[in-house]
Amino acid sequence: MIGKFLENSLLNNSVKTWRGKGEAHNKEFSLGYIVNLLNSYRSNGVVYYPSSGTDVNDVHYVNAKKIPEIMIDMPNIFIHTDAMDNYSHFYKGLFHPPVYSWMEGYEWNDDGNKRIIINRYKRNGLDIDFWFIYFNCFCNEVILKAFLSTGMNVDIVFCPVDGITSGMGAFEDCENVPTLLYPLISKQLGIKYIITDQPSKSIDTQPSKKISEWINNLNKLHNDINVSKADVDNIVSETKEIIRSENSFKLFTHNNSEIIIKKFT
Repeated sequence: MIGKFLENSLLNNSVKTWRGKGEAHNKEFSLGYIVNLLNSYRSNGVVYYPSSGTDVNDVHYVNAKKIPEIMIDMPNIFIHTDAMDNYSHFYKGLFHPPVYSWMEGYEWNDDGNKRIIINRYKRNGLDIDFWFIYFNCFCNEVILKAFLSTGMNVDIVFCPVDGITSGMGAFEDCENVPTLLYPLISKQLGIKYIITDQPSKSIDTQPSKKISEWINNLNKLHNDINVSKADVDNIVSETKEIIRSENSFKLFTHNNSEIIIKKFT
């Protein structure tokens, strides 16, 4: 399923030759090889981090051992996206030994800034491995479409910092869908948890034209999606209730904005 998702994200790109990394850096691999390799890997949980930049805190902390409220012991698929070009300074030193060991990796590019970087790492202390997939210069919405067209479950969405409009969903060349609206597609994506900062006042102050644009963009992601303004109003209201609730799980704070977990059943 992971391989099929990757294939769906590349449908509009003609260059599909991959190059190995590490000892295999001089070798080329077909898209079919990469798809089959990932499809053969058993998923224990998928984490998606839209507009991640170079942050990898989800790999470090998003698991039941660190956050007992998350009933997924140790996710082993981490998918990151950013519309900005982070390639020049990305990856070096992000996963340090002795905690992590690199196992294998592959890279694709479109002869421009778009790149997909795939690495498999081992958590040495736990003796388990995981795939880390990074989409450089890809809009979040491209990845959402690939998820939806594949029917792949995204167990956890991790989006602290800029959880509304200033980072995630704000790149001018993208058909923006802010992460506040992701709960409206939680059923289609199979989302169990969203970890985010969502100060709903950021939506309250938006002009109706902007909200209408977001709704339109959301509905264009897949034929099964039909979101209305009333749905958006409900999400804003529910988010306020979660923030006010004493039972709301506080992960950490950023600029006085509480990071919360929204759980879906």
